[in-house]
Amino acid sequence: MFYWLLLGITALPYLVFPVVFAGKSPPNTEMVRQAILFLANAHIAITLFFYYDLRFRSVRAQNPFRYTFLPIVVVMLAGASYSLVPPPLEPLWWVVYVGWQNWHFGKQTFGIYALVAVDQSSRRMTQVERWVLYASIICGAIGGLWLATPANAEWHAMSLEARKWCGYGTLALLIIGSLWIAREPVPLKQKAFFLVSIAFFAPQYLFSTVDLGFTPYSVAHSLQYMFIMTIVAFNAKGPERTDGFDAGLITAVVFFAIVLFGGAIITIRGEFGDLTTAWFGSQRLGRFVTGAMFGLVIAHYIVDAHAWRLRDLPQREFVMSRMKFLGRTGSRLVPAE
Repeated sequence: MFYWLLLGITALPYLVFPVVFAGKSPPNTEMVRQAILFLANAHIAITLFFYYDLRFRSVRAQNPFRYTFLPIVVVMLAGASYSLVPPPLEPLWWVVYVGWQNWHFGKQTFGIYALVAVDQSSRRMTQVERWVLYASIICGAIGGLWLATPANAEWHAMSLEARKWCGYGTLALLIIGSLWIAREPVPLKQKAFFLVSIAFFAPQYLFSTVDLGFTPYSVAHSLQYMFIMTIVAFNAKGPERTDGFDAGLITAVVFFAIVLFGGAIITIRGEFGDLTTAWFGSQRLGRFVTGAMFGLVIAHYIVDAHAWRLRDLPQREFVMSRMKFLGRTGSRLVPAE
């Protein structure tokens, strides 16, 4: 049931958004767009839950650089670099950001499929599965650079050409994937996840607007993460607090406060730079704040990459303690000797 729910959550934005934004603008389009933008961004703030969770504290304690110092360094570097980059080269800054963003999206999908493959069959991913998925992620990262280059007509034309060829590449990978699942005796659930994972970035090859070409897979990524983190947050077994407070209530308050307030801040992160410029009269300082706010998103990528690295025993034990229903999957995640 867990995997079918996850598959449905992943597919939902791809099915709904073309209807919402098709043809003429629907009523209250801007309100709908802002709600969707919130859905796409709220998951970023949920990374803060790893800093609240008492059991995850041991993982953080073993990796202070990764969880404390590196995020701060990344935020400061993002702010400094954005404030100093010359305007003609600013699209290059966004190229790095968007490329990293889509790589992060793809890696999450890759990780989910890895869980499905281990759970549904008696083996891990084959090399064919692995390389097909990695190739689709690379296509997604390169093909998404059109989002970063509108300010430079020449670079934008190049990125649109790259997107076209990445679309062809993804189509070829879908054909290869279809041939693979036709000959391999794997369950239907695994086949469905494999094809969905390959086609994850398909909207950007089919549509030329941000609403239809980017938002569906951005929101799908966010919903996946929110669904899994909700299970992790609320599936704690036994008393994990020693201060007398009800653990479930405190967890609920913290979790939903992070989602609402943190998600709202991340959603309007692009506005803080303009506000800083208006208040202090310094465009350089405003650009620093803009870069730093987007640096928070990069910090989310860095923290999550380690928190969900299930080949490491501490993270694997933490996740399996909250997702016991994965059963045999947990024992098969142990790296081969």
